[in-house]
This record gives sequence, C-alpha cells and structure tokens, in this order.
Amino acid sequence: MLDSSIKVESAAIVLLGSFNPKIFHPAWLASENMVTKQESESAEISVVHPEVTAFTMNKIQYEITRDRFVIQTTYSPSFNVMKDLVLGMFGLLHYTPVHALGLNREFHFLLESEDAWHRLGHKVAPKDIWEGILEKPGTRKLIVEGVRSDGREGCVRIEFAPSARIHPGLFFAINDHFQLASKNAASGCQEMLDLVRHEWGASIERSKAAAFKFLERT
Repeated sequence: MLDSSIKVESAAIVLLGSFNPKIFHPAWLASENMVTKQESESAEISVVHPEVTAFTMNKIQYEITRDRFVIQTTYSPSFNVMKDLVLGMFGLLHYTPVHALGLNREFHFLLESEDAWHRLGHKVAPKDIWEGILEKPGTRKLIVEGVRSDGREGCVRIEFAPSARIHPGLFFAINDHFQLASKNAASGCQEMLDLVRHEWGASIERSKAAAFKFLERT
C-alpha cells in the first residue's frame, strides 16, 4: 500500500501580504475563543516582536513576519484545525491585505530499496546528459511548475528530492499557489478566505493523489 510508505507528511497554509506579527499571539487566540486558555498557556513561544512572531501550540507551528504568514503541522488530524484557525483569525482581521495564497503539502516516502531510490532519480532526471561534465552525477533537487487547471491565477509547483529524513527515501512537495486578484489594502482578504474555505479539502486530496500518481509512474 502506498499509504504505508508515507513516513512523514505535513500541510501548510502560506499567505503573502501585509501583517502585524505582534497580533498573532496565543493569548489573543484564547481571548477570541479559537483555543482554550490552557492551550494558550502551554504554547512554546520562540519570539514575539514587531517584525516576527513564532510559536508552536497543539502541534501546530505559526510563523508571521511583516509580509508572510505561515501555519503548518505534521499532525494530520490538525489539517482541518489549521483551516478553521485561518478562517477565524482573518475573519476578525478581514481588512488585512493578502495578495497570494499557498496550500502546501510535503511528503517523505520510504522506498523499497536503495536500488529503487537510484532508479527513481535516474528516471526523473536522466544522468547521460552530464557525461563528461560531472563525475557520478546525482539528483539533489528538481522543481517543475505547471499552470493551474481550474482557470484561476497562479500555478502548481512540485519539488522532488532525496529525503533528508528517510533513507532510502523521496521528498515530494506541492505548492498549490493562488495569485489573488487585488493587491490594494481596501480589498482586504475576502478572496483568500473564500479560497481557504472552499479549496482546502480538495487541495489536500489533489496533492496526495498527485504524489501517489508520481510514484506509480516511476
């Protein structure tokens, strides 16, 4: 079963826009009833600063700078919790300008053998072209980008590399990127909220299906 070959997986929601990092604090989330007081008090806070906020709470990591908001987890039962948190936070901060959205997935697959690992690398990135240029060439990272199939602005970007966590393993990452229609502050983040609300579940499934289809074809 391909499912059993997934040893680590993660999901993230990434926003590009204009943010006030200090707002995003566990105590604020508790005050707005998005988490409990006990959960907020158990948060592991790395930094809270006008330029950057970073903390981990309930197995979910938050990192916010002036121009980037990231929420991510490797704990699959919290994938939909992240969606609800983004909808809750930016439902309150609906005036926040957001001009791009990434619904991102990463997988680390365990392959059956080191030979299979090498065959996969050779098939995806043939080495013949490097003869006489490199000694023992090996694939370190490959990024392929395609247009969106849903008519929206943006792209789908896939990264393939040897896993740094599993051996013999494959790292497969998908950036489901949406370029939003407006960059002006008056528009706020309603388009982003609508996309997260309606696309998150489908994006999660599309990304997993793409990863499995890739493995099956190799």
